[in-house]
Amino acid sequence: LTGTTLKLVGIEDMGPGLLLKRIEKDVIMHDIQFRGAISDFHGSKKGLIRADYDSLLMRYNEDDIYGDGNNFEIAIFQGVAEAWEREVGEKLVAAAAAAEVAAEAAEAAKPGRKKKKKAAPKASAPWVSAGSEFEIAEEGVLPAGAPVVVEVFRRRREFGGAVALGDTDSADLWNSSQMECRPFKDTAFTLDRMEAHVATQAVPATSATGVQATAGASTHGATQYAPLTMSPEEARAHLDDGALAAFLARVDGLMEEALQQNEAFDIFTNDFATLADDDAAVGANAENVITEYQSFTDLTYSKGKQVSCIDWLGNTRGVVAVSCTEPASFEERVEACGVSKPGAVLIWNFVDPIHPQYVLEAPTDVYSFAFNPVNPNLVAGGLLNGQVCLWDTSEVQRLKEAGRKKSSKNASSGGGDGADGGGSGGSSIIPVCQPKFVSELHDSHVFAVTDLHWLGADVQICKPQGKLDNPKTGACDFFATTAADGKVFFWDIRVKEDPKKHEMLWGPMYKISMTRGDVAGDLAAIKFNFGDLKNDSSMLYCSSMDGEVALCDFSKPDNDPHPEHAKLVSSAHAGPVRSIERSPFFPDIMMSVGDWTFKLFKQGEKTPLFSSPSADAYLSAGCFSPTRPGVLFTAKQDGTVDVWDFLDRSHEASLMVRVNSGGIGAIKFWPQMDKRQQLLAVGDASGVLHIMDLPRSLRRPVHREKDLMLKFLNREVERVGDVAARAVERGKNIKVKAETEKEGGTAAGGAGATAPAPAAAAAEGGTADKKVELTMDEKAEEEYKVLERDFMVSVGLAEEARA
Repeated sequence: LTGTTLKLVGIEDMGPGLLLKRIEKDVIMHDIQFRGAISDFHGSKKGLIRADYDSLLMRYNEDDIYGDGNNFEIAIFQGVAEAWEREVGEKLVAAAAAAEVAAEAAEAAKPGRKKKKKAAPKASAPWVSAGSEFEIAEEGVLPAGAPVVVEVFRRRREFGGAVALGDTDSADLWNSSQMECRPFKDTAFTLDRMEAHVATQAVPATSATGVQATAGASTHGATQYAPLTMSPEEARAHLDDGALAAFLARVDGLMEEALQQNEAFDIFTNDFATLADDDAAVGANAENVITEYQSFTDLTYSKGKQVSCIDWLGNTRGVVAVSCTEPASFEERVEACGVSKPGAVLIWNFVDPIHPQYVLEAPTDVYSFAFNPVNPNLVAGGLLNGQVCLWDTSEVQRLKEAGRKKSSKNASSGGGDGADGGGSGGSSIIPVCQPKFVSELHDSHVFAVTDLHWLGADVQICKPQGKLDNPKTGACDFFATTAADGKVFFWDIRVKEDPKKHEMLWGPMYKISMTRGDVAGDLAAIKFNFGDLKNDSSMLYCSSMDGEVALCDFSKPDNDPHPEHAKLVSSAHAGPVRSIERSPFFPDIMMSVGDWTFKLFKQGEKTPLFSSPSADAYLSAGCFSPTRPGVLFTAKQDGTVDVWDFLDRSHEASLMVRVNSGGIGAIKFWPQMDKRQQLLAVGDASGVLHIMDLPRSLRRPVHREKDLMLKFLNREVERVGDVAARAVERGKNIKVKAETEKEGGTAAGGAGATAPAPAAAAAEGGTADKKVELTMDEKAEEEYKVLERDFMVSVGLAEEARA
């Protein structure tokens, strides 16, 4: 401020000795009104008008903090004025305290004075706005209008070509047919630009991400990370040792004799392979040929894909559905993440093997689907991204029937040419059915839906415990899905409108989480199989990615909101269990297919009744024969199907049929019972659906086959029970033997260490207090130990026992 202004407003006395002084707002506004633009306060007029109090506080700027040359500052807000007063007061208090401290320090510096402790630092005060945010807002530069948008187009044939950019005068590009005004240069044109100081702090984008990894099954493993080697000097000393030469000379003859015995007899001979084949059960070889009845493939929907699921249309003869998925690895799916690749379910009819009857489209690949057993027009499907969709094919069926009637009418009225034209035109246009409902992504599975089953007619799941109800309506409204996320969802197709969002939101009405029982972690179930739900049995079998087969109860007790659903878990396989099937003749017999074997379980038993020999390729699917109790089928990754007839043999497959050169993804029997024909649908890894026709020997049961198979299963149950009982008894005997040996060794003063104590003592009656009755296996084990010790003594590896 100038000296004239200082006199007019009465602040000549302000300076380093007087930092703050209040000036009435009317005095400053009168100076602005009287002096106009030459007033020193004219540039701050807008700020002064916004002042929220009358007695304005002015501060002397002694150190010129802002570097703008102004010697005074005015607080236009009451809060800022109070902050200035507090700040000046604190400075005065601090100056007084500093003077006091200096005086005390000078006093303490005198001889004979004790130093005083320093006072604790004062706590910091909360931040108070001083009006800086308004200054920042005034410095901001905002766009005056909408940005200019420039679009640049190129011809498609020029895509990917070199781009040459350069400067051209606008006058050279003027076109009278497109422009109204000729461009010219305005020499008087000036463009005023505002300067603004802009600061930008660039930091890398961060995100907090968590991953829950399901723990795998514990397995024992060992590895050698450092080889055991000798130095050349140690090896030479070891070879020159006379004891080694003596040992080799002593065992030379015995080793030669053992090698001659091994050469004369093959210890690796497979005794089962020498058994004679009995053709009485399966008939002559000419009757065992499985032929291909028909095959289906589509260049648009199934070429280059693999079959993931197969289902037959129950009420229609010769109609089968198949879904195909991309055979992409995890890395390839990550790279293609975000790219929309729709999936489809193809409905094939035996009448037209070239074109699908119609197609059910989905947002992504369909991993599992099933027709409603009561209303086949409803189809439920599980997708790759965990969602579930529902199709209603009633409209497609109606359009297909109308097109067929129209084609027949044209054929009868227009002659052969018109019939051919209409038929070819109708067959070339494939009807496409879109999903009626798709589940919400946040209310779906995390992983791909690997299995889906309808619960059947007159079956209903009630919330919140998942209790079963059997309404006599004849409708099938519920189905279940599972995925490797450890969840089983139950869905109701009677979708209702959300009263809040007024939308048809579809989600599972009941959920359960599967665990591994005694082992920590989730049960990554990929296949499941329900029992007879009409008898109020809430039990189901699940198979997991880690090789477990679990018996689970999906209902919750009334007094336990978080129960353990897995009642029995068996680690049956070394890899993912691809199929879990229930025998149609023995409801308590289950078959699991995984790694290189398949196993038969009896419901409620943890140990499998039967384990097949390991195959030379991975097993991918399996199913029971619907007409023969003793026959089952397994598919392998090498493109073959094995037929197991337990009435014929159980150590190997009775028949092997090659379907293709690639892998097989799914197999399923035709549900209709026909004595003249039985069809098996087989889907391979190249997207081709093969329909195999089974011979008479594999579709017609032999005399009393069910009774014979029941005897076989009962015999296996008794064998498993006997093995378990003998294991318990053997454990008890081993414990008793250990105690007897300990007592006998203590009484004899260590003499029992050199004799085969249990067998010899029991035979000679040397132990009077306790006598152990040995089984035949244990006696044979003792005899083997005696022979082994004699052999080791003969070759010099052990010393002969002393009396």
